[in-house]
Amino acid sequence: MPYTSFSKIDDEDMHALYAYFMHDVEPIAEAALRTQLRFPYDQCWAMAFWNMAFAPTGRFMPDPKRDAQWNRGTYLVQSLGHCGACHTPRRPAYNETTYTLTSLEGAGLARLSAQDITSLLKTGHGEGLIPFGSMVEVVENNTQFLTDQDLLAIATYLKSLPPKGRGGAFDPNVAATPRGVALNTGDRGDGAGVAMKYPRLASNPGVLVAEPDSLIRLLLQGGHAPSTVYGPLPKEMPAFGKKLTDAEIVNVLSYVRSAWGNDAPLVTTREVRAVRNAVGAR
Repeated sequence: MPYTSFSKIDDEDMHALYAYFMHDVEPIAEAALRTQLRFPYDQCWAMAFWNMAFAPTGRFMPDPKRDAQWNRGTYLVQSLGHCGACHTPRRPAYNETTYTLTSLEGAGLARLSAQDITSLLKTGHGEGLIPFGSMVEVVENNTQFLTDQDLLAIATYLKSLPPKGRGGAFDPNVAATPRGVALNTGDRGDGAGVAMKYPRLASNPGVLVAEPDSLIRLLLQGGHAPSTVYGPLPKEMPAFGKKLTDAEIVNVLSYVRSAWGNDAPLVTTREVRAVRNAVGAR
């Protein structure tokens, strides 16, 4: 429950949410699940001290130095969208640090325009990119229903965030030699994917991220593109967790992260084994 973000919601939206929950959501008889958290995370009273130290208390305040579009996007991202709940690293006390959705050149949003981001959130496709993992549900259940104005406002805010963090690089003018074990791929192609069907691998921020955990999980468990009103029928990627060994996954992903101008750190067997153990893909 990302209440640290929802605390920024303004009164008008809060009243609208209350009216929706009270009058438009049908109640059902469903017993609350018993907590499975281990000690001390199952102690609710401890949250009082965490809130004193980390929980924000003020509502969102527009920046008078910015225009209305930027402020609208900032409000949506930081409050109702609670994007930072997933896209922000946590400190040891699980408080958020800074957004990772920044204009980083390789593993960030630098090469995407505001219109690309708007399309990605509305149709599930943008500039050759497709959401994966839990972001698929976000697009399917949330962002595709936003107005074009709000989507563009979100994109405007995200594009304004300065580059932070680290990750791989991409240079379309460099014909990089893929590292690791050479794969029997024949013609290497260009890694460009197929528009509105399959995502590109060349320059894909999800390929160039510093920590390849999500990329490993996608290869282990498979995935599918979002199903949206305005987008094409979603394509599915099969799971390879039972077909490929850890070493083979290392070779595949290291190849992808260093081909077609990509330049990201090699994937290690230890990283693959850790993700495989965490998701139970055996």
